[in-house]
Amino acid sequence: MDELALADYLLKKNRERQKEIGEILITGGAKDFVQYREFVGEIKGLTFVEQEIQSILKNYERIDESSN
Repeated sequence: MDELALADYLLKKNRERQKEIGEILITGGAKDFVQYREFVGEIKGLTFVEQEIQSILKNYERIDESSN
């Protein structure tokens, strides 16, 4: 698996999890405030990871373009 395929896979899984948690929160699926906070924290972490992967991909594209 090359780097771009890995990044795409990770972004896809990340977004699936964010959507899953969002649906849980929207439907009131958190059993208590503690679980709600855990879900919100997880979404924050997933958002950070997504931004980092996208940043790496942009840098990868710049490096690739400059080497051509």
